[in-house]
Amino acid sequence: MKAQFGIKIDERKRYEFNTKSQKTKEELSFYEETGLAVDDFDFSCEGFITITRKEFESMCSDLIIKMKDTINLTLDKENIKELDKILYVGGGCRMPMVKELLENMFPHVEHLYSRPEEVIAIGGTYYAYYLNSSVKQILFSLLFYDADV
Repeated sequence: MKAQFGIKIDERKRYEFNTKSQKTKEELSFYEETGLAVDDFDFSCEGFITITRKEFESMCSDLIIKMKDTINLTLDKENIKELDKILYVGGGCRMPMVKELLENMFPHVEHLYSRPEEVIAIGGTYYAYYLNSSVKQILFSLLFYDADV
């Protein structure tokens, strides 16, 4: 932050900065532009850092490529040629760029954008069936969990 914006984040304010940054990321799932008030983190500076969804997506492009590569590697490793459903779970799946990636990768698959609690229950049911099945080539759904990358 200091190099790009001239802002020094006090260690006592780091948690608040991380929390507000998370909120900013979430807002970009719904709005084209949002930002952070600088003086919330560095009392010696004033101003507002504005970020657009396009800028955020550009910053995350390497992570999206990594996600795509991981999905392809997993499908290849498990020799999975066909999917029936994609279950969206976790905050990251609410990001438009993640939805777009999965819709482009799997255009003929049912995409389930439901409440996380409901999706987890459905995914648990499929996973239990998978674990108890003697046939390995069954319906296999990718479950995405919100994780820090």
